Amino acid sequence: MLKSEFNHGFGACNISYFPLHPGTIHQWRRQLYAIGTIRWTSSFAGWLLLSLDRLPTNELIMTQELIADMLGVRREGVTKAAGKLQSAGLIHCSHGRIRILDRPGLEARVCECYAVVKKESARLLPDVSVP
Repeated sequence: MLKSEFNHGFGACNISYFPLHPGTIHQWRRQLYAIGTIRWTSSFAGWLLLSLDRLPTNELIMTQELIADMLGVRREGVTKAAGKLQSAGLIHCSHGRIRILDRPGLEARVCECYAVVKKESARLLPDVSVP
């Protein structure tokens, strides 16, 4: 139903290229509110995985400033978390691009929130392939 409503409002667009629907953003923000008990780097790693689950590539083309604006956090926090993940060899950041180098390693860094949100996304959007 969600996909048909989306197509009705936006023509014959493929929803897999628009992973930033309001429900997903709400889930991301909810996950990120766990910062008090879960390290920010872990939450950011989960956000990266959730974002890339909807894309046919392992690269996200988005600046850290835009990510910070979307998530309602400071850019410096995104930069610091991305730097930690890059130092660990899990991602590579360069000029508005974030590429996953070690997905299993990144998945090992996330909290259980990622699995919960991924399962719920698959339930709500069954026609969208999630790796």
